[in-house]
Amino acid sequence: MKKTEQTLSEAMSFAAARSLPQEWDGTSDFTLAIAKVLKSNNVESYVIMRRLDDGTNIVIRDFGDVASIVKTIAIYPYEFTSRKPLFRYKRDKVKYVVEKHLVRTEEDAMALSPRELDKLIDDYWDKD
Repeated sequence: MKKTEQTLSEAMSFAAARSLPQEWDGTSDFTLAIAKVLKSNNVESYVIMRRLDDGTNIVIRDFGDVASIVKTIAIYPYEFTSRKPLFRYKRDKVKYVVEKHLVRTEEDAMALSPRELDKLIDDYWDKD
Protein backbone atom coordinates (compact mmCIF):
# COMPACT_ATOMS: atom_id res chain seq x y z
CA MET A 1 0.00 0.00 0.00
CA LYS A 2 1.38 3.42 -0.97
CA LYS A 3 2.07 5.87 1.85
CA THR A 4 -0.62 8.29 0.58
CA GLU A 5 -3.25 5.53 0.53
CA GLN A 6 -2.17 4.36 3.97
CA THR A 7 -2.56 7.84 5.47
CA LEU A 8 -5.99 8.17 3.80
CA SER A 9 -7.07 4.88 5.36
CA GLU A 10 -5.86 6.01 8.79
CA ALA A 11 -7.56 9.42 8.46
CA MET A 12 -10.86 7.83 7.42
CA SER A 13 -10.65 5.40 10.32
CA PHE A 14 -9.99 8.28 12.73
CA ALA A 15 -12.97 10.18 11.30
CA ALA A 16 -15.16 7.04 11.32
CA ALA A 17 -15.85 7.66 7.62
CA ARG A 18 -16.73 4.78 5.28
CA SER A 19 -15.74 6.81 2.23
CA LEU A 20 -13.97 10.07 1.57
CA PRO A 21 -16.47 12.91 2.10
CA GLN A 22 -17.29 15.36 -0.67
CA GLU A 23 -14.61 17.99 -1.29
CA TRP A 24 -15.19 21.32 0.48
CA ASP A 25 -17.01 23.92 -1.62
CA GLY A 26 -15.18 26.78 0.07
CA THR A 27 -18.31 28.24 1.61
CA SER A 28 -19.85 25.79 4.07
CA ASP A 29 -18.87 26.01 7.71
CA PHE A 30 -17.23 22.91 9.09
CA THR A 31 -15.47 21.97 12.30
CA LEU A 32 -13.55 18.82 11.30
CA ALA A 33 -12.22 17.59 7.98
CA ILE A 34 -9.89 15.13 6.35
CA ALA A 35 -7.37 17.10 4.29
CA LYS A 36 -4.89 16.08 1.63
CA VAL A 37 -1.60 17.93 2.06
CA LEU A 38 1.78 18.16 0.42
CA LYS A 39 4.75 17.77 2.76
CA SER A 40 8.20 19.35 2.45
CA ASN A 41 9.61 15.93 1.48
CA ASN A 42 7.36 16.06 -1.64
CA VAL A 43 5.02 13.35 -0.35
CA GLU A 44 1.24 13.77 -0.29
CA SER A 45 -0.54 12.55 2.82
CA TYR A 46 -3.74 13.01 4.78
CA VAL A 47 -4.39 14.85 8.04
CA ILE A 48 -7.31 15.70 10.29
CA MET A 49 -8.00 19.42 10.30
CA ARG A 50 -10.07 21.57 12.67
CA ARG A 51 -11.55 24.87 11.49
CA LEU A 52 -11.65 27.56 14.16
CA ASP A 53 -14.38 30.20 14.43
CA ASP A 54 -12.08 32.78 12.81
CA GLY A 55 -11.68 30.60 9.70
CA THR A 56 -8.20 29.35 10.55
CA ASN A 57 -7.55 25.68 9.79
CA ILE A 58 -5.25 23.79 12.14
CA VAL A 59 -3.95 20.24 11.87
CA ILE A 60 -4.89 18.17 14.89
CA ARG A 61 -3.69 14.79 13.64
CA ASP A 62 -1.06 14.04 11.00
CA PHE A 63 -0.81 10.50 9.64
CA GLY A 64 2.12 11.16 7.31
CA ASP A 65 5.87 11.46 7.57
CA VAL A 66 7.49 13.83 10.02
CA ALA A 67 7.88 16.74 7.61
CA SER A 68 6.36 20.20 7.51
CA ILE A 69 3.20 20.82 5.53
CA VAL A 70 3.86 22.97 2.50
CA LYS A 71 0.37 23.15 1.01
CA THR A 72 -3.19 22.00 1.51
CA ILE A 73 -4.33 20.29 -1.68
CA ALA A 74 -7.96 19.46 -0.80
CA ILE A 75 -10.29 19.54 2.20
CA TYR A 76 -13.06 16.97 2.81
CA PRO A 77 -15.28 18.08 5.74
CA TYR A 78 -17.04 15.43 7.78
CA GLU A 79 -18.37 17.45 10.73
CA PHE A 80 -20.23 20.67 10.09
CA THR A 81 -20.90 23.69 12.27
CA SER A 82 -24.28 23.65 13.91
CA ARG A 83 -23.70 26.41 16.39
CA LYS A 84 -23.30 30.13 16.13
CA PRO A 85 -19.62 31.11 16.25
CA LEU A 86 -18.28 33.12 19.15
CA PHE A 87 -15.96 36.03 18.51
CA ARG A 88 -13.67 37.83 20.90
CA TYR A 89 -12.76 40.83 18.75
CA LYS A 90 -14.77 43.20 16.58
CA ARG A 91 -12.42 42.60 13.62
CA ASP A 92 -13.40 38.91 13.66
CA LYS A 93 -17.11 39.82 13.66
CA VAL A 94 -16.51 42.23 10.77
CA LYS A 95 -14.69 39.55 8.77
CA TYR A 96 -17.51 37.06 9.41
CA VAL A 97 -20.37 39.36 8.36
CA VAL A 98 -18.47 40.34 5.20
CA GLU A 99 -17.73 36.67 4.32
CA LYS A 100 -21.40 35.77 4.83
CA HIS A 101 -22.46 38.77 2.69
CA LEU A 102 -24.52 40.23 5.53
CA VAL A 103 -23.18 43.70 4.63
CA ARG A 104 -21.98 45.12 1.33
CA THR A 105 -18.46 46.14 2.29
CA GLU A 106 -15.99 45.91 5.13
CA GLU A 107 -16.40 49.65 5.67
CA ASP A 108 -20.14 49.16 6.20
CA ALA A 109 -19.38 46.49 8.79
CA MET A 110 -16.79 48.65 10.55
CA ALA A 111 -19.38 51.43 10.88
CA LEU A 112 -21.62 49.13 12.95
CA SER A 113 -21.38 48.89 16.71
CA PRO A 114 -20.48 45.56 18.31
CA ARG A 115 -24.13 45.14 19.33
CA GLU A 116 -25.33 45.75 15.77
CA LEU A 117 -22.81 43.18 14.51
CA ASP A 118 -24.05 40.69 17.12
CA LYS A 119 -27.65 41.28 15.98
CA LEU A 120 -26.69 40.64 12.33
CA ILE A 121 -24.96 37.39 13.29
CA ASP A 122 -27.86 36.33 15.56
CA ASP A 123 -30.41 37.04 12.81
CA TYR A 124 -28.33 35.06 10.32
CA TRP A 125 -28.26 32.01 12.62
CA ASP A 126 -31.91 32.33 13.65
CA LYS A 127 -33.24 32.38 10.07
CA ASP A 128 -33.41 28.57 9.91
